[in-house]
Amino acid sequence: CTTCDKQYKKGNGYTNLLNHLRRNHEDYEQETLEAARHQNPLRLHLVSARTRDLYRWIEWIVCDRLPFTFVERRLTQQDAALSLVCEDNLVRYIVLIFELLEQRVARELSPAFGLVIDGWTSSNRH
Repeated sequence: CTTCDKQYKKGNGYTNLLNHLRRNHEDYEQETLEAARHQNPLRLHLVSARTRDLYRWIEWIVCDRLPFTFVERRLTQQDAALSLVCEDNLVRYIVLIFELLEQRVARELSPAFGLVIDGWTSSNRH
């Protein structure tokens, strides 16, 4: 159950789920109707299309090692199925993601750590 994180053994049907909903989430039918009215039938926490597209642009640029100006090229804009983004916004979001990840890593790392560099020489190669 995604509402209360209770886990059940998987069976062949959905009886366990329905019984759980009836026992533990008495208002599930009302919530289901309300979700359908709000164009989110599964009441999922959905990412906006714009956020998804920005992620895809960043993934494309970073994974293919493309210049940031790639997003402003005429053929890229003409052929891309993603919503358009300008170079300035792309760079801004990349920097924001970097800063958030930097803070997260700093929180999770121990204040002291060691760095081990293992190197050797062989036939004048380093």
